[in-house]
Amino acid sequence: MGWSNVQDTTSQANLMPNIWAAQIEQSAQASLVAQGIVTGFTFDSPGDVFYVPKLTAITCNAAITDGSDVTLTKNTEGVVTLTMAGRECGVFLPWQVEAVSLSGMASAYQYEVAKAIRTDKDYRILTEVASLTTNSVGGAANHVEKSVFLEALKKVRAGNAQPPYYGVFGTDEFDRWFGIDVFVDASKTGTQQAIQNGLAGTIVGAQIYFTSNIYTTGGVNYNFVGGARCLAHAEKVGLTVDLNRIPIKGNGLLIHGKYMDDTAILNDAFGCVYQTAND
Repeated sequence: MGWSNVQDTTSQANLMPNIWAAQIEQSAQASLVAQGIVTGFTFDSPGDVFYVPKLTAITCNAAITDGSDVTLTKNTEGVVTLTMAGRECGVFLPWQVEAVSLSGMASAYQYEVAKAIRTDKDYRILTEVASLTTNSVGGAANHVEKSVFLEALKKVRAGNAQPPYYGVFGTDEFDRWFGIDVFVDASKTGTQQAIQNGLAGTIVGAQIYFTSNIYTTGGVNYNFVGGARCLAHAEKVGLTVDLNRIPIKGNGLLIHGKYMDDTAILNDAFGCVYQTAND
């Protein structure tokens, strides 16, 4: 006998809405600059605020004489709070558009959504750099110079920042960096287009990155020189890209990307703003 009322993809659409594309997350995360240089935390428990203890250094005193009391250190300890906030973007393709679009249109948009999220996350992490107390200003024509960079790195080390040390610079500084003779990896990185986001080389032990996502305001690039544990980043929901078939919208396809995180300065003394011209 014939069957009637057989379940199909329309009737079951709300029960199987998500198609997880793991390779998209891997590709996007691999392109990040900022997330690789922060102290990262991930948590799955309920709540939207993450607390990171900020302990003050213990004071060392002269050795005691016999019978004396040890001099104790009494610190009022601090805390850094990271309050989760969501970010998202999406593209909706009505079924008529799908029907006449090039093959692979949905897949192409998945990558574009992932790219948008990666760019947004990178930029938002780097906006924290502008709030650092210590700063250096570019030298000749307000661009990067070896002497000024070394001064910035000296300030970071004087703040007792521990290695690894990083420098994150906008692509405006690309050609200036490769004019510095002690930038030892200059011959191995390829063209500017190839390293817009990624490690370019090292100088006196500091890893130098270029990114098109550097924070910029008022014609000034807020580049970053710092050590480990300068910035803290907590993530509640990692990069997710979903494909959702929505019958009530004409059975169109929603390509939706989202993430939830926050970034804060963990140790102000461990970083330095390196201001250069945005041109």
